[in-house]
Amino acid sequence: MLIFKLAWRNIRSAGLRTWLNVAVLALTFLVMVGFEGLYSGMLAQSSRATIEDEIGGGQFWQKNYDPYDPLTLDESSAPVPPELAELIDDEKAAAVLILPASIYPSGRMQSALLRGIDPAQKVLAIPTDQLAGRTEDLPVLIGKKMARNKNLAVGDSLTIRWRDASGTFDARDGTVVAIMDTQVQTIDNGNLWVPLETLRKMAVLDNEATLVVLGAEVSPPKSPQSWIFRDQA
Repeated sequence: MLIFKLAWRNIRSAGLRTWLNVAVLALTFLVMVGFEGLYSGMLAQSSRATIEDEIGGGQFWQKNYDPYDPLTLDESSAPVPPELAELIDDEKAAAVLILPASIYPSGRMQSALLRGIDPAQKVLAIPTDQLAGRTEDLPVLIGKKMARNKNLAVGDSLTIRWRDASGTFDARDGTVVAIMDTQVQTIDNGNLWVPLETLRKMAVLDNEATLVVLGAEVSPPKSPQSWIFRDQA
């Protein structure tokens, strides 16, 4: 009891200084809690966007595929195995073919990735339907950051160069038909999304894919030979 009496006496004797200290500490704790909530919300939103736009319910990678080593991309595709082809036919998965490419916006050569995907897929939340029913020779979907960095707009054309399965370089003019708004930079900056079958014909890679994305509620089958399953973690 004596301790509480002494504490109260000290608080009263300190006067306004005590209440200022209390107010500053309370405000500090409120700001800390507020920023913690803000960061947690941003992290959750980013994680949700990554799952919806890129990862889905998990991915099967061709065994040579390494997203951090672009030199492996030329050897990172293979025919889609029957187990995964069945899921794709049932609209429970989506195949993606990735090829290294060079683009020439405004005559300047820059590296990029060509990503082929079925315009009718429903697995990922990106607007691939914008690639369907187009009259352009090579319709291209890009992200906002890509459009800003390369100074591209809907209707703009750019020359795209790639190498096919035999190692021969080829080039074609692509037309930007849509610009998507995504928070996932790994599918935005430096990426050109085109119809899957068009890219397969361009690269002479019939029925091949680099990765297969599963739907959110789809249970992954046993990993086929030469394919590795990567979950959301």
